[in-house]
Amino acid sequence: MKQTRRRDNEADASPRSRKTHAAKLLLLGVLFHAIYAVSIFDIYFTSPVVRGMSPAAPTLTPPARRVVLMVADGLRADTLFANASRAPFLHSIARDHGVWGVAHTRVPTESRPGHVALLAGMYEDVSAVTKGWKMNPVEFDSIVNASSAAWTMGSPDILPMFRHGADRPERIRMDMYSAEEEDFAGKHDASALDAWVFDRFEGLLRAASAKRAGLPELPPPRNEVVAASEETHSTDANLIADLHQDRVVIFLHLLGLDTNGHAFRPHSDPYRNNLHLVDDGIRRTTQLIDEYFGDGRTAFVFSADHGMHARGNHGDGDPQNTLTPLIAWGAGVRGPLAVTDGAFRVAPDGSLESEPDTYPGVEPPPAAWPLHQSALRRDVLQADVSPLLASLAGTRIPSNGVGVLHTDLLADSKYAFDALRANARQIMFQYLTKAQQRREREPWYRPYPPLAQLEESADPASWVQTHGETSEQLRAFIQECLEGLSYLQKYDWLFLRAVVSLGYVAWMAYSLSHVTVPESLPRRRPYAATVAVCAVVAVYLWVKHAPATYYLYCGFAAYLVDATARRIAGAPRATSPSSSTGRRSSSLPAIAAMVAYVVGLECLVASYEHRGILAVLAAGLALWPFVPASSASKSAHVVPECRSWRAVWSGSVAMAGAATLLPPVGGETDPFQLGGGAALVLALSWLWSRRPTSNATSRWHCQLRFALAVAATANVAWIVWSLGQREGLPPVAQAISWCILLASPATLFLGESSSGATSTSSLDPVERVADVAAAMAPLFILLSTAYELAFFACYATACVAWAGMERATIRTTSTATTTSLAPGDVRAAFTFLTLIHLGFFGTGNIASLASFTLASVYRLVTVFAPFLMGALLIVKILIPFVVASGAFRVVAHVRALSLRRFLATSSSSSGSAMVDPFALFLVVVSTCDVMTLHFFWKVRDEGSWLEIGTSISHFGIASGFLVFLFVLYLACGLVLGNSLVHVPQSKLA
Repeated sequence: MKQTRRRDNEADASPRSRKTHAAKLLLLGVLFHAIYAVSIFDIYFTSPVVRGMSPAAPTLTPPARRVVLMVADGLRADTLFANASRAPFLHSIARDHGVWGVAHTRVPTESRPGHVALLAGMYEDVSAVTKGWKMNPVEFDSIVNASSAAWTMGSPDILPMFRHGADRPERIRMDMYSAEEEDFAGKHDASALDAWVFDRFEGLLRAASAKRAGLPELPPPRNEVVAASEETHSTDANLIADLHQDRVVIFLHLLGLDTNGHAFRPHSDPYRNNLHLVDDGIRRTTQLIDEYFGDGRTAFVFSADHGMHARGNHGDGDPQNTLTPLIAWGAGVRGPLAVTDGAFRVAPDGSLESEPDTYPGVEPPPAAWPLHQSALRRDVLQADVSPLLASLAGTRIPSNGVGVLHTDLLADSKYAFDALRANARQIMFQYLTKAQQRREREPWYRPYPPLAQLEESADPASWVQTHGETSEQLRAFIQECLEGLSYLQKYDWLFLRAVVSLGYVAWMAYSLSHVTVPESLPRRRPYAATVAVCAVVAVYLWVKHAPATYYLYCGFAAYLVDATARRIAGAPRATSPSSSTGRRSSSLPAIAAMVAYVVGLECLVASYEHRGILAVLAAGLALWPFVPASSASKSAHVVPECRSWRAVWSGSVAMAGAATLLPPVGGETDPFQLGGGAALVLALSWLWSRRPTSNATSRWHCQLRFALAVAATANVAWIVWSLGQREGLPPVAQAISWCILLASPATLFLGESSSGATSTSSLDPVERVADVAAAMAPLFILLSTAYELAFFACYATACVAWAGMERATIRTTSTATTTSLAPGDVRAAFTFLTLIHLGFFGTGNIASLASFTLASVYRLVTVFAPFLMGALLIVKILIPFVVASGAFRVVAHVRALSLRRFLATSSSSSGSAMVDPFALFLVVVSTCDVMTLHFFWKVRDEGSWLEIGTSISHFGIASGFLVFLFVLYLACGLVLGNSLVHVPQSKLA
């Protein structure tokens, strides 16, 4: 009796208690998915930085006293090597005096990771993204830090990280322009940034010459675009002495190409003209150095941190981003590699390849590069540049580097072997240090088998002497050490993957248990077995000094498994075989729907790589209301409203799906596509404001939103014209854009009383969803560049029509089910998922980082600000989510309300979870983790960098996808407010 009364009390729980329970579950879901999304970094991308290694440097006299590294930020390899007329000096160097090739980068192809690879020889600690790729989350060693003195000139986004954390920062001089000069609007020619760097370096040598001759320093050349620093080099008392030391490093960072590439695209004249300026600046710099020092002891290396996609962006593993040029010449560098029959290039692993390599998007292909006719191409990995720089200058090799010296790049074979041996010692010391750290915290440590004897050796330094008598042996030993480092990096893979997989499965089971066993009365205390297992795991993690995230992964998995078991154990039993049989028979359609749902999920997984699949799914959803057996088709015969919504839904969702058959939105602003989309949005907004069912206040709100959309359209036209004339972003237009950005969403909350009741806004939930779409339209106008605005008009119309059609259909449906999940619920959940993915991939495949185009944010900000620009891009992505989430919340509510009415009038006493709108949302989020888990196991760290980057992006999107769903579900509840309780009855025809 007591248990029965408790169940009755829970069945009669107030809406407030249900909301509290839903809020707790939402919070748990957000925390779980946010924490588990970080697991990919613990598994695949832990920090490579360790300390305590012995320094390793060549023992012989180096060929160069100084090394000059010049990095053209964002320079594509094909742009340089296929345009001899734009870079005659560099082509002559590669053809007649030095070596040339391609430095293959790895993801993420961003400025900071690329420079870290070039100067530190290691691949970026991914946690640096939390610093905006600027400052160091972990201090690391670099060729700059290893030098006796260094001069760095260029961007404030790059230079400080090589001084921050240095053991003697006073010996590292920095000369930077202001961050405000990095303007992507194209008001000023960004090549002026590179001219400023060359002028400042010329001023350095001129100041040194004047000090050496006892003459006053001449003022630096005036740059009309970039404001020069007022500091002069004459105040540097140690300038002459430091310049003439051994192991000097000069680093020139040239940002103009990257900025012009973002603003005008890499195939534009400003980008190629910038290359000509860089080429001439390098010629002039080389001449000045030779004239000033006159000792022939300077080595030069020219490269890039990453390439540039044709759309004007970078970040992913597309070959347009990963192929960067490399040219080395000067002291210690051998001359051009002779072209031999049957050899096209030397691959990074040292093998000769006879067939030309081809890459999608790289035009012209490498086979058409003229340098192939004169000298053999020598390719390297980007991290291999670091030991090359260290060997040329004779500095220690950066301690955490994983680059390998290619001895065929050096002129002196004896010195090259000595430098390679130093490279082997450096990587060996790194492996031994990491192995010792792992041994100290692992209760059952297992060494890397090929290096087990090395770890037991009493004198590891002698190991290189005895096991590296030839270059081939040294390279094989280095490869073994690199594989050992990878083994240590992945040491916890099996444990973490198992725990994370268990956590995702447990979350799916736990969230679905609130749907399948809604009447469960679980025990409050966890099972003793769970407590025992948690204690054992905690001790294990404590012994191995595991980070806090390991405890969170295990704790979440244990809690969810235990909570699911307690809910299942607390579920009520069937009282009679007859009722059980009836429930099984009524569940058959739901089971069939779930099978179709799983098939649909796999189709959505495939859409991450093939956007066109979404067009097929959208076409299927457009045809569904016309299937005779569908509830929408049956309702259309008796409800005129349903017929109207059905027609709007089918047309709009089909047109939105057709957008996936178009090429992704590019980086260029297309005025005709943008204008057509704006006209469609304005027309729909005007028609909605003139609907006959609106009252005066609601009409005023709609007209206000329409006015904001008109203002946004006019402002965008002004900005596009100004940027096209290369006049930059007008300050007034920028201020108007920010006002519209803030004012448009605020219109959703007009007319709310202090009590929270909506007094002037429409209380019709479908109209409220349309209000949300109208409020988001001005924002989307500001952030659009091409046909995505027309897509949004069709997409938002489809979302509103879906909510209206489902409401009209559910109010005329006379049948219901007492099972927890009906086929209509499954269909509604899949429709929502399809709409979300359609909004995500409708105008571009943003599973690739290169699909993010900065042109979308130029109406609000043009000066480089990674966090702000990233936030604005996320806002653009989330706008379709907001509209679809609002429509889904209405659909979930009306379906639950219909079932609640059925249960109230039927003789069945069994409850159903689906009387709560939140249950349908749980169906969506729990099954979404099927995709998340799918992508989790597909993440890879081997293969091409395009494949690696894509697999990482897919998992990141799927994980963030669910976090956004939780947040937007809560946000839509606030926006829709009390409109959900007003669902008037339809009048039958």
